[in-house]
Amino acid sequence: SDIFAIARDQLPGAGKVADLRQQAFEAYEQAGLPHRRIEDWKYTDLRVLMREVLPLAAAPDAAALKRAGTALKLHAIKGVRRLVLVDGVFVPKLSELDGLEKGVAVGTLRGVLESGEATLQAQLLTLDNANPMVALNTAMMTDGVVIQIANGVVLTQPLQIIHVATGTT
Repeated sequence: SDIFAIARDQLPGAGKVADLRQQAFEAYEQAGLPHRRIEDWKYTDLRVLMREVLPLAAAPDAAALKRAGTALKLHAIKGVRRLVLVDGVFVPKLSELDGLEKGVAVGTLRGVLESGEATLQAQLLTLDNANPMVALNTAMMTDGVVIQIANGVVLTQPLQIIHVATGTT
């Protein structure tokens, strides 16, 4: 249970975000990891898979971004707008965001968590703490991409979301 205490100071967001993280972690602690006696988890024993608590992943460095850029060239698709996450972090420099329709906004989850923008935070943080894995994710979420599309907006090109993992483990 030290995982949250160790990571808490590194996680983005304060005030209500920090309170919701705390509530989510307490819900996770109360339920514990799912195990094989729970029907939905009968083929996956997370207690065995998650014995070792690893530190939070670091943001991708220049070498990781370069490897990701090289990998992206191999998977280019014409006629799409590409949103790229490298090791879980949204990277606008590797993404193709030119010409987004009015009413479409793309940003980082970290930015939303740190912004104090109550309405958007409320939409993102109304998660189900009854599921211990959702609660753990809520407690520990750090970054990602947030896409907002206003009512009635029609995209002229699909959004392609690409996740690039550069780690060796």
